[in-house]
Amino acid sequence: MSTHHQLLYHFVFSTKNRKPYLQPDREQVFDYLGGTVRGIGGVPVRIGGWIDHVHLLVKLKTNHCVADCMREIKSSSSKWFNVNSGKQLLHFFTFRFTACTLLLLGWLCLPAAAIAEQPGGPTAASWPRFLNSDFSGAAKLAENIGSVADWPWQQPTACRWSLPVGDGYGLGVMDQDAYFHFDAIDGQERLRKIDMQSGELLWSETNPLLYRDLYGYETGPRCSPTIDGEQIFTFGVAGGLTARNTRDGEAQWRVETNEKYHVVQNFFGAGSSPLVLGDAVIVMVGGSPVADQQIAPGRLERVSPDGSLVVAFDRHTGKELWKCGDDLASYSCPRTIHINDHDY
Repeated sequence: MSTHHQLLYHFVFSTKNRKPYLQPDREQVFDYLGGTVRGIGGVPVRIGGWIDHVHLLVKLKTNHCVADCMREIKSSSSKWFNVNSGKQLLHFFTFRFTACTLLLLGWLCLPAAAIAEQPGGPTAASWPRFLNSDFSGAAKLAENIGSVADWPWQQPTACRWSLPVGDGYGLGVMDQDAYFHFDAIDGQERLRKIDMQSGELLWSETNPLLYRDLYGYETGPRCSPTIDGEQIFTFGVAGGLTARNTRDGEAQWRVETNEKYHVVQNFFGAGSSPLVLGDAVIVMVGGSPVADQQIAPGRLERVSPDGSLVVAFDRHTGKELWKCGDDLASYSCPRTIHINDHDY
């Protein structure tokens, strides 16, 4: 899929420990953040928030590295705040990040430019996980297209098909000439496979969903599925990790991580796209001792970690392979790192 110009990024920055640092200076911070985005070559579409967090909807260029952009925005704004507020904070902002496109707000509408019928376009689109298989956040062009500049942008696009979607904040994924969408509807967690060419529903599978957001947000998934080979893995807002066959949607196994690891509900539920590495499926869990289940909702500063920040499961059976990290879960997605010609 090469319609980069239709992809917007949604950054969510929260103040350190959710302190109300923005109370007197909110509008000034918004203005500065907008200038920072413009300074790195982006377009600030909308910026807003409250006394303890900021939302940025920004448009980035195709050669932008999302991680570098986040780092620059966070670092620059923290330095500016320290200078102008008189508060010397090592880290003014922590950040949580999601990505969305305007095409996924309410209705999904795929432009013809993303389909094989577009002259000179790719024959089959592939975006098998959050930020794509190489974590770049950029789509790969077909071999017969030299660069983004060679794409026939002047040709008008048209909506091939549309899809009503339920609750959720995660992007869909694409592979095997199909689009997979993970959402929630009528108390059910739902995964659908859609034919990319026709928009035909190929299959739809559900699981019961029992979740109530502490702050009134939607009850759907917070993250994207991950496809690897003939398997697709989903991680629901209530911590349900499920492996299915991409061909027919048949469930292979499911682990209720919130129950298994005694997870105290996070601010917005579970929201970490699975990472598939060899025979392991790795997710952010962040469990706690059983006794911590009695702590009042939203008081995460009182919650203790229990050595299960990151957990790896066997991709074929769902059995735990290993766990590590003495901390609670965040909304980051695990990824590999390349060091000395090796992926770790």
